[in-house]
Order: sequence, then structure tokens, then C-alpha cells
Amino acid sequence: MAEVTLLKDAPPRSGLLRAAWPYLHAHLGRITLGVLASLVATACVALVPAAVGAAATAALERDGGGITFATSALLVLALVHLVLRRAGDLLLGGAGERVVRDLREKAVGHLAAAPLRFLESHPAGELVGRATAEITELSTFVRQQLPALLASAGYLVVGGYVLVSRSWQLTALLFVAFLPPALFVLHRFRVKSATAWDAEAACQARVAATFAEGLEARETLQLAGAREQWGRRYARDNDRLLTGIARTTQALNTMTAIQFFECLTIAGVILLGGSLLGGGPEGVGTVVVFVLASRGMFDSFMELTRLAGAVQRTGVGLARVLDLLTATTVRRTVTPAPQESGQGLALRGVWFGYQPGTDVLRGVTLTFPPGDRTVVVGPTGAGKSTLAKIIAGLYHPDRGHVLHDGVDLTTLPPEEARRRVVLIPQDVQTMRGTIADNLTLGSGADRAAVLDAVDRLGLGDWLRGLPDGLDTQTGARGTLLSAGERQLVGLIRAVLLDPAVLVLDEATADVDPATSALIEGAFDRQTGDRTLIVVAHRRSTIDRFTRRVRLREGVAVTGTISEETQ
Repeated sequence: MAEVTLLKDAPPRSGLLRAAWPYLHAHLGRITLGVLASLVATACVALVPAAVGAAATAALERDGGGITFATSALLVLALVHLVLRRAGDLLLGGAGERVVRDLREKAVGHLAAAPLRFLESHPAGELVGRATAEITELSTFVRQQLPALLASAGYLVVGGYVLVSRSWQLTALLFVAFLPPALFVLHRFRVKSATAWDAEAACQARVAATFAEGLEARETLQLAGAREQWGRRYARDNDRLLTGIARTTQALNTMTAIQFFECLTIAGVILLGGSLLGGGPEGVGTVVVFVLASRGMFDSFMELTRLAGAVQRTGVGLARVLDLLTATTVRRTVTPAPQESGQGLALRGVWFGYQPGTDVLRGVTLTFPPGDRTVVVGPTGAGKSTLAKIIAGLYHPDRGHVLHDGVDLTTLPPEEARRRVVLIPQDVQTMRGTIADNLTLGSGADRAAVLDAVDRLGLGDWLRGLPDGLDTQTGARGTLLSAGERQLVGLIRAVLLDPAVLVLDEATADVDPATSALIEGAFDRQTGDRTLIVVAHRRSTIDRFTRRVRLREGVAVTGTISEETQ
């Protein structure tokens, strides 16, 4: 069995910037301008205490010119800060949202092209959560918390310079009294939060997955009377999430101890400042600068500690999104040189299993010439649907090859493979919209081409019998259409793609006799070089084909099969 790449509950966060660089690089200009604008705006705020201190000194010295200068400086600083802070927020927010948009589109594209084995190995809720909720966390961070992070960090740098320039002694007191206990608290925070955010994110994904599974199986749960049982399972997952949230909350509460050391430090600055600098105008001005600037620095430090949780959460979210992108990256190969056409479809020694040691297909070797019409039959569990998915490239063989015109389909880009082989599954999926919207998915065919395909398949009467023809609404997940009507939509959609090989998996199994007759009539109209492979149980469908492939316990036999094997 081929190895399946699994997502990690707690993907490593080392090298996140390097991994995210391809998405940041395209918007580097905006990001750089935004950072510069934010830092200059922060510098303006950090210089306000110096201007206030100068005003206090001038007032005590009765220096009118000094007061005017300090007041003018305050007004200029406020105006520059207002303009640059606004510009920085717009630039950073715009660049951040563009990065998030790129990630979101990339995630959706990767999931759409992900191998079927990968999708089947993960709960749908977890995949949806990583492509939506985790990316929403990133969006919130870049719009709200990144500007605040830059402002706080910038204030600490510029504010520290202002303090050192006024009095290195008081600055030393400030750092000696505050930094050691603050760093100790930060260390405790890092210890407690090391795994807390990863655990909370994993619990959130589990809750989303359980909810999505319950929603999908709602009818089964109701009919089986199992809603309470499923509710208890959901409650257990929810309790685990609450426990995870409690851990992250405890980690965040560790930071509140910093406020106590902040108050002690300010008191020490006032007492020592008065004794060191005396009561002259210059000394009073310096103390004013220190009280205001240190207060701003403490606020910035507290803001940074508050944002530490957001940074941790965002780092976890980014790591989980990048883990999704890495796990679903399609290794595209160069399209082989065109081979001589006319060789048709061939399976050479194909083995496949869903679980290690359990082979569903065993050494299948088959040839389907161009224009061949073959029905695949066999008992339930023989591997018929698996064979159809192998031919269509939804699964890759564990061993062996699937070739079309001599080219291994696994070496082709998905777009080229779809031009060669198209599968219509037993349960055709439709999107919300009109019949026309669903028919043109993939092909982009115009209305005239759609109507022509409908007529060629002999389905014109069916289409005209719909309430609004091509403009008939399908509803969410095709709920306004019957199973047979969805099959007809899938058939027309596949024909519009004009593949060389058309594979139908139990197209007539779950439909009424009238719709089955329409589908079987469409089979008869498939002429020319298009190869038609149909998995079928219905006798009327089987009898339309002269060549039959019988599957039993994963082994294929071609030819005519008896009534007993149908």
C-alpha cells in the first residue's frame, strides 16, 4: 500500500518565516513601507515624554519661548503620528490581507487537487478548519495585532533611547528593578504555553471534525436513535477543548504578575530621581520624562506580553496551514512527449489495497482499445468501484501501471489526465446554482455547446421537462434534483469535457427504470473512438455490452460471464 501523508496535530514552528517567505515576498514593498511608517509613528509617541519634560522645565524657568517650542513640537508629533500610523495600518493590513488571501486560495486549490487517499485519511471538519478558521486567525492578527506589535516594540526601543539620553542612572535603575522579575515571568509563560496552543488548536480541529461528521450523518443518527450517543461524543470532545482553553488561559494569567513589578519600579524611579537630580527645573523635567516614558514603556511591555499569546496562537495556525499546504503539494512532472495515438487504455499488473496486507485489486491486466465498450461486473466488494477510480487516476496503483496511448497516467499533470479519462461516480456531486452552471464546470462550454451535447445524448426531452430548463436551480448539494437527474447532469458534464475514455460507476444502480433507460440510451449514442467503461449491476445495462470484465476477489477475467456471476 502506498504511504499516505498525514497532517500533524502539532507541526513544528521552527523556520516558519522561511516557509512563509514565498507568500510574503510578492508583497514585500507594501510590508516594508508599512513597517517603516509604523515605526516612525511610534517614535513620535515615544518622543512625547521628552517634549512634555521640556515644557515642564521651561515652565519652571518661566521660559515662554521654550514653552512655545515644546508645545509646537507636541502638535507636530501628534500630527505626524496620526498620519503615519494610519498609513502604516493601511499598508500592513492591506499586505497582510493579500498574504492571507493567497494562503486561502492556495489551501483551497491544494485540497481540490489532493489525492483521494489523503482526503479519506482526515476528517472533513479538520481540513475545512485549517483552510478557514486557521486562516481567519491569521487575518485577525495582521489586521489588529501586527500593528500593535510593531508599535509596542518600537516604543521600547525609542523610549529606551530617550531615557538613556536624560539619565543613565535612572535608566539603569529602571532596567535592573524591572527586567529580571519580568523576564522570570516571561520564562514561566513560555514554559506553560509551550504546548498549550498546539493542544488547543488540535482540540478545536477535533470538535469541528466531530460536528461535521454528525451533520453529514444526521439522518442516520435520527433513524437509529443515536443522537444522544453522538451528543455525548461531541460533549467529550468539547470538554477536551475547554480543558485546552483553560491551559492557555492559565499561561496568559501568568503575565499579570508583571503589573506588580511595574508599580514598584515607578515608585523607585520617583524616589531615587528626587534624591539624585534635586528639585531644580531640570531635575523635575527629567523625573517627568521618566515617569511618562517609563509608564509608556511598561504599557508597551504589557501589550507585548498580551500579544505574546496572539503570536503563539498565530504561529500555531500558520504552522498548521503550511503543514496542510506541504502535505497536499502535488508533485507535478513534465508532460511526456506525445506518444503515438490509437493504443487506447491499458492496465499492466495493477495491485491496490486500502490497508496494508489487504489487496483489493491483484495483478489486474486489461486492455481497452479506442472505441471499446466494456461493462465491469462482479459481486459486491469485488473491487469494481476501486478499479474505476484507479482508471480515472483518483487512486494510484501500489504496483503496476495505468497507460493511455503508452503514457503512464500518473506522470501526467491533473489537467492533462482529465482530458484523457473522466469518471462519473455513482453519487454525482452538484454545486449550488443552475443546471447550466453545473454542466459547464471544467469545460467552460457555452450554452449552444451544452444544448448540442444534450441533443447528442438524446436528453432534450428531459431537459425541456425541467421547470426552467438549463436555468433550473439544483439547490444545496443538489437536493432539488433526484439521484437520476444528478446522474444525467454528470453524464452531460463529462461528455462536454470530451475525454478519450469515459468511465461510469453504477450509473443506473440507484435510479428509476425511466431514468435508467435515458442513461442506457445515452450509452448507445457514444460512438467513435471514445472508450466507454461501465460498472453495472442492472441486467438491462449489462446486456447492452458484448465485452465484459468480471472481477472476483480482485482478479479480473474478460469475456462472457454466465447468469450466475451477474
